[in-house]
Amino acid sequence: MTIQMYLIHPKQNEDDSAREELAAYIAQRQGFILMATSYGSLIAAFDDSLFEAVKAHHLVEFASGVTLNPNAPGAAALQQLFVQNMAAQLIERGQVQPGGGRPGSTQPPRAAQAADRFPPGYRPLRWGSRNDLADDEEGGE
Repeated sequence: MTIQMYLIHPKQNEDDSAREELAAYIAQRQGFILMATSYGSLIAAFDDSLFEAVKAHHLVEFASGVTLNPNAPGAAALQQLFVQNMAAQLIERGQVQPGGGRPGSTQPPRAAQAADRFPPGYRPLRWGSRNDLADDEEGGE
């Protein structure tokens, strides 16, 4: 099992329900949504043996591997975002407790301070649409 990072672009990039369905499809296969872009794409990490199935999904327009240059400007911020989103998904799945401990473990969590940075009700798989962003820029809600 080798986990790789991929860019997944849906056929209807303005359709939030399509992104939600693709995210659920990946999550059901133990993958992770690392980030949702403002143009409708998903950056996801999952077992490379699943790539062809994800690429063939009826909602996928384009899928390809992605490599992040760790020395590029902004790379550290992206990596931090990826880690936070992945941690939140592990917590949501019940695979780790908030703070980083495993459910039922008596050992103290290793990353308690990281989980404390999540705001109450943090949901890693929800994102605003581009219409919401346009409303914000125009002074709307």
